[in-house]
Amino acid sequence: MARTKTRTLLDSIGDMVSPKNLLRKRRSERKASGSVERKNLCSAGEESLSVPAQSSTNLNLVLRWFIWISLSIFISGSFTNWWGFVSDHIFGPGFGVYDTENKAYWRYTDDTRFDNTIWTWGTDYLLTIATWTSAWRVFSLWRAFPTSKSETALVAETAIPLCWMLIFNGLATLTGAICHQSYTPADLVAGPPVGFRILWTACCASAAAAGPAMGLIADAVRTGLLAAAPSGRGEAPHRLEAIPQIGSQMWLAYGAITTMFIIRGDYSCLRPAADIFIAGITVAPPTFYLLAILAVHKADTCGTNLPKTDFNSTGQQMDHSHADDAQTLSTRKQTSLDISFVNCALAVLFYGAPSPSVTWYPTLLSFGLPLSTINFRLHLMLGFAWIGQWWITERIFLRTQTLTTA
Repeated sequence: MARTKTRTLLDSIGDMVSPKNLLRKRRSERKASGSVERKNLCSAGEESLSVPAQSSTNLNLVLRWFIWISLSIFISGSFTNWWGFVSDHIFGPGFGVYDTENKAYWRYTDDTRFDNTIWTWGTDYLLTIATWTSAWRVFSLWRAFPTSKSETALVAETAIPLCWMLIFNGLATLTGAICHQSYTPADLVAGPPVGFRILWTACCASAAAAGPAMGLIADAVRTGLLAAAPSGRGEAPHRLEAIPQIGSQMWLAYGAITTMFIIRGDYSCLRPAADIFIAGITVAPPTFYLLAILAVHKADTCGTNLPKTDFNSTGQQMDHSHADDAQTLSTRKQTSLDISFVNCALAVLFYGAPSPSVTWYPTLLSFGLPLSTINFRLHLMLGFAWIGQWWITERIFLRTQTLTTA
């Protein structure tokens, strides 16, 4: 037994130290080391490729911000003054209310006109009550929505910016009402009090802040419409994808740049009411951005059959389409969002209604009407537009939600 074990041990040692076995062992070790080196080279190559991709992404982000900041400065600065001039001298009577020689830069003269009758500040207070009541209704409606998986960002992310837009509109009329009720043209000519400058800056800045809030609404609508794209399109891309997503940070930067111009006094005119209309020009880009999204979506969904939705007494939606097709509901998204032609036309009407006011103001002045009458009529127009914006936005987006089933 001992001899047998010793011979077996010697044979195994001989096999290990034989030239053939050693050569085979070295070859296998070389193959293993070569595969490890190839793996390391591949991983290193992937890392080297990811670095340029990441740097390219950062460069695109920097370039995008540079373009957006430059565009915001141009719109808030040169474009507003130019469009005010065009609105008065080309589309209007050429009254000159927005001209450079009529700019005050917070230094008022005997040519300053500022109304302090109840027809102006009284309607301002009414507008504040109306807009803030609407904001509270939107907030309550948003809280009433069920926090289930069927709730989408189209409801939540549209309601909050709409609340802010209504709040800013109400804040603009509230601070404007306090100024109209508390200060006279003589007070401004003697040197505008600090309280007036603070309140009037807040008034103009709040009117301009409605623009970024409207931009946030447009972004939320675009995201929600793409997520709830109607069925029947196949693999065709949605035309909304051609419209870029701006983003909340860029809209906030746009609002901050506009506020800086307001604080500096670039919008300040000898007639302080004209400041509001110049500030309102900055709301035009997000307004047209929102309307373009609705128009493109409507053009892209023409001819598609969208499921219709009814609501019960508690505001909960009841979907009657494809009720007997459980497999269809479980495999694709159904949308209760039906932007009809009438709803699109109403959105254009209500969101576009304040735009001509920059021309109407010098036109009414050229007729020689009292300031109280002019302000009263313009406030009626604002009330029609703002309440209509709340109503049509709630009608289209906040009373509907996308249905998804797992």
